[in-house]
Amino acid sequence: MICPLTYKRNRVISIGLFYNNTNVATSQNVYLNNQASDQVFYNNTLVWKRDAQIYPGSTWYVRGSSTGETRTTPPTIITREVSGNVANDAAVYAVVNLTPYNYVNFDYSVYYVSPYATGMVGIGDFDTYGINGGWPTVTGINWDNSINTYHNDPNGQGWGNGAVSKRFTLTVNVASLQNNWALGIFCRSSSTVQATIHLVLNKCWCTT
Repeated sequence: MICPLTYKRNRVISIGLFYNNTNVATSQNVYLNNQASDQVFYNNTLVWKRDAQIYPGSTWYVRGSSTGETRTTPPTIITREVSGNVANDAAVYAVVNLTPYNYVNFDYSVYYVSPYATGMVGIGDFDTYGINGGWPTVTGINWDNSINTYHNDPNGQGWGNGAVSKRFTLTVNVASLQNNWALGIFCRSSSTVQATIHLVLNKCWCTT
């Protein structure tokens, strides 16, 4: 038997769906009349909404001054040491309407870190920042806590210097954001030495 449950969270009425007294997670599938459904209504009220899969799922774009080792499946960036005074930067991103959602989740992996390279993950102007020298404005892992030898990872440990293998999930509250925003990853190499970085986005999804 499917039953709805409504409860309050952060002064917003939230919803839940139970089947045989077991909560149906928003990452699961619900079938109505043998058809997959993204949402369930009870008495004309929305009681369950499936997570929106952004990766895999949405269209992803590449932008930057050095995109030769950048791809969209999965979203991946490698930038390396520069020649001269020009920085190497790249972004991989999807544009998503965040109006229906409260959170965006980023499951990402880091495979190489350097002192003079920077990695970012989150919501930002990846689609409009000034390439070849500019920096995107990012909510999430931004300039202040970027993926870099001189900063710490989410566990409070140093990111490292050289080859690493670290995986984390970042959750960003987007309840106040409306309309379209760019979600993704960004890397920039800013030196002729010690400036390689390798960043992969394994999964990205929105939740209510």
